[in-house]
Amino acid sequence: MRIVVASTALPPGDSGQAKVLGRLFGCLRELSVTYVSDNDSTFPVAAATAQEHEGVRYVKLDQIHRPPDANSEKGTLRRLLLRRSLEAGVRRRSRELASAVVRDHADVLVACSGNPFDLGGAALASQETGVPVVAYLFDDPIFQWPVGEYRVLAQRLAPSWARAATSTICPNPRLAAQVMLHSSLKSPPVVIYNPIHDDELLAKCPDPTRALPGQPLRILYTGSLYEAQADALRNVAHAIALTSHRVELVMLQTLVALVAF
Repeated sequence: MRIVVASTALPPGDSGQAKVLGRLFGCLRELSVTYVSDNDSTFPVAAATAQEHEGVRYVKLDQIHRPPDANSEKGTLRRLLLRRSLEAGVRRRSRELASAVVRDHADVLVACSGNPFDLGGAALASQETGVPVVAYLFDDPIFQWPVGEYRVLAQRLAPSWARAATSTICPNPRLAAQVMLHSSLKSPPVVIYNPIHDDELLAKCPDPTRALPGQPLRILYTGSLYEAQADALRNVAHAIALTSHRVELVMLQTLVALVAF
């Protein structure tokens, strides 16, 4: 089977999204995978290892200009121009994805969240080529964007990719339920928990006994903070309560986000 995967982060990068894709598709030897992205930062690592993995190739997409979101105080005209620019970006991405699908004779197009143009572009590319599309949602495709035109765009695109998606994948039940509330999915998302090797998990687990005498073991969390992370952070809090060592969980988020959590 030949698949094209559109993602803002590519394996073997260090981001969570890149690692999940690498572990999930890397264990299926019968797959031929083409990763496509417009993210410059993810390509140096990917290009350096592209020749090491049989059946895997990388294609750099043109980077679509992403103008700053329009503030309501700056006028209706600016918001309208931004909206037109974002819609043009979706159409441009659809042409790129359709080209990749046709060039590689792909059987499936997988579009991941994280880029404002990929899901909507994949839906249009699927309609043009007839190749089924799978939506892989690592984050809430709407509420991962701040209030503004990017969220408006995501809300407008949600019905199109939801109708086009043959299947939708979420990493946990909480996000799957959240997505079902504001989408037109034909069927509930499939939950595939983020894979990790036990040996790797244990090898990187810090030893609480090595903490400095009188000092707590401090866990620093720098990621997003909304419904998609709620279960994971509650599990961390429960684990901390079970240990006999003094542990502190530090979350680098805005005060508003912390209060909301």
